[in-house]
Amino acid sequence: MTEYFKAKQWAITGALEKISRRDATAQLQARGASVTSSVTTKTHFLVSVSFDPANARWLSNKETKARQYNIPIFNEAQLIAILAGEEPAAIEALSPVVEIEEIPSRDALEQFRDLVYGELTQTGWETICDLIDQIAPEDLPIVLDYLQGNLSDASTVEWVFSPHNYFWSVLQTLNPRTLPPRWLFEVLRGEDHPKLALVRVANLAGQKINATLINGLIRCTHLSHIKAVNLNDNPIPMKAWGDLLQSPLMRQPESLHLGKLKISADGAALMAHAPLQSTLTHLMLSKVELLRGAASAFFASPAWANLTFLQAHTIKSTEDVHAALAAATHIKKLTHLTWTDVNGQDASLAALLSARHLSGLRFLSLRRQQNSAVPEVALRAIAQATDMNSLEHLDIMTTYWSPIDHPGLPELLAAPHLASLKILFMSTDPQGLEALADATHLRALQHLELNNQFPGVDAWERLLTASHLDDLLELHITAALPPGFVGRLLSSDRMPRLASFALSRTHLDSDDIDALIKATHRTPLQNLHAYIHNDVSTRQLSAAVKADHLPEDFKRILNWELHQRKSNKK
Repeated sequence: MTEYFKAKQWAITGALEKISRRDATAQLQARGASVTSSVTTKTHFLVSVSFDPANARWLSNKETKARQYNIPIFNEAQLIAILAGEEPAAIEALSPVVEIEEIPSRDALEQFRDLVYGELTQTGWETICDLIDQIAPEDLPIVLDYLQGNLSDASTVEWVFSPHNYFWSVLQTLNPRTLPPRWLFEVLRGEDHPKLALVRVANLAGQKINATLINGLIRCTHLSHIKAVNLNDNPIPMKAWGDLLQSPLMRQPESLHLGKLKISADGAALMAHAPLQSTLTHLMLSKVELLRGAASAFFASPAWANLTFLQAHTIKSTEDVHAALAAATHIKKLTHLTWTDVNGQDASLAALLSARHLSGLRFLSLRRQQNSAVPEVALRAIAQATDMNSLEHLDIMTTYWSPIDHPGLPELLAAPHLASLKILFMSTDPQGLEALADATHLRALQHLELNNQFPGVDAWERLLTASHLDDLLELHITAALPPGFVGRLLSSDRMPRLASFALSRTHLDSDDIDALIKATHRTPLQNLHAYIHNDVSTRQLSAAVKADHLPEDFKRILNWELHQRKSNKK
């Protein structure tokens, strides 16, 4: 192992976790190596604590120099292995000196023609980026002009509802033209390049954006075509915030995601002068803290005038954020509002839901992750907001597992203007279940998710007679259901179009399994997720596995249960 020590020069960056930097330095020196505080052409090895070339994060100055000088970069685990006299596990170093074979522009254009024909895929986009980096500089303008004219500028962001991930409807980037990791390194160093004009999505989440990096971003003039910017998990200093808002990156985004950001009143006021105000339609706020005086200034910004999607998750503020949004009457195009654990009073939340500028909502989520239900005044405000008659998706779920009363549910479910609801997520008590069974105007419901913490409730039986739920396609229940309820439901002619059925906190008993085996009329059922009670016999499990009408995902659960029982007998 002398090749690592004798007359070799090391540099270390970052705080070591397993051993101290002083100890590492002493051990290297004891073996004949020297340790310096900087990386130069004389440096042989660099230790960067958690270096991982597959991780798209910005490179430190020392890492950048090591890359330029083709110096191997080791992480801490490799250093410890070397000090122990072991050969370190291989890690592919990022090195610019590796020769990239250039290809003729004629050949590249031929490959581009196949890639841009039809719908662009993520794999196709990555191939395009690889080809661009292989083209001779003198040929690049021709290639870039060709791609600019032929790459589709499809919609960038959209709300996606998935029955397999039904807890959240998420803002998803649909445009595959995302900034590749190796180009991201260049951008964060301020290396402007015409190829960046092809990018439409900039994911800078967790990149530790500081004033220095923002200065680099400002120099990247070709980023002015970006349509979606993700700055989540980025506590950007407020002094740099104003500069970032004026950068080419923020010139015309449609989507902006901010997270772990502390916004002052001055920082919020900067939004009023941001160039993005004519294009931004989607805003996501995750764990954002609005400091004194910032909430009112933030939502008063004309930058949000064209918002159609607003998602706020765990927002802290010295002001009432509900009241701040209620006062922002210029935000009148909202169709989707997700409002999860946002700072404010119950009364002001009710006032927000009664605001006329929210009457066009089609999607409303008031999900609670704390030990409380959606307040009664808020539910009544929705029930009384008769102008909110376009609502298709309503989420009033809480993830707390102890029994909680939900007053206001009967009045809400009886509201006739909610007849347009197609999707309903609801934490409920027995009165809410009975109100749902009586809400015969909710005939448009296609997806229903119920969270109930009250075991053995007779109100569940009422749902078996609710004919207005017969158009349901998806039913997901988190509750301790009465014995045999699932069997009685699936053996009946209720909900004949049901294609997805998921259960949590309820195990199917022997009566349920028998009913399932006989329910051959349930041929639309494509997804069934539920666990099996111990009283179900092996014979019943085997019969269910052979039933042609039962979905394959459920049969995998049955086979797993059979396997476990065989293993336990051995």
